[in-house]
Amino acid sequence: MLYGYPPFCAKSRHTTRLKIIDWQSHLRFPPLPYVSCEVCEKENRLGSGSSKSTIRPNELYLANRKSVAIGLGDASDIKSHPWFKGIDWDNIYKMTPPFIPRLKDEIDTRYFDENIDDNPLAPPEGERKPRDPMLRDKRHGKDILNMRKALAFVGYTYKGLPTEQQRGGMAERVAGRSNSIGGSLRIRSMSL
Repeated sequence: MLYGYPPFCAKSRHTTRLKIIDWQSHLRFPPLPYVSCEVCEKENRLGSGSSKSTIRPNELYLANRKSVAIGLGDASDIKSHPWFKGIDWDNIYKMTPPFIPRLKDEIDTRYFDENIDDNPLAPPEGERKPRDPMLRDKRHGKDILNMRKALAFVGYTYKGLPTEQQRGGMAERVAGRSNSIGGSLRIRSMSL
């Protein structure tokens, strides 16, 4: 993200996954902008521990789970990182920021990218599968989904208050005002 884009960006999740698996072919660091060694130093990088293996991704995963990752404790971990040396954290709120946007009004968007694609990303290749393994079951998945839908609101009741016409034309006084909308809704939970 230091370079302004994710390294394995693709139009579908499947293609992104393939790029991650074949990271040796796709992971490239451009020469510009210059990124300091403190950020790239694998022993002290923010958000993850040092990597022990780049050949076997599972070993890397297990090694990082066992180690204490830098920056995952609290703000003091991040503030003490070498990349942030020289920052006066106690007085930073008093400093003038390096860039102050000059807005015409609250809806001024001139600092946003203009080339944002209005079309959503393409759906992943293949048929979408439910995340829940029970719903993926070919034999019982549809029945389980229908049962969950049918039982979603069991124990809840819906009762609309009577409208002004049903009350015989008398407006209900609520908090000093008449209820001109024609009633309100009430949802109540029953403990089972």
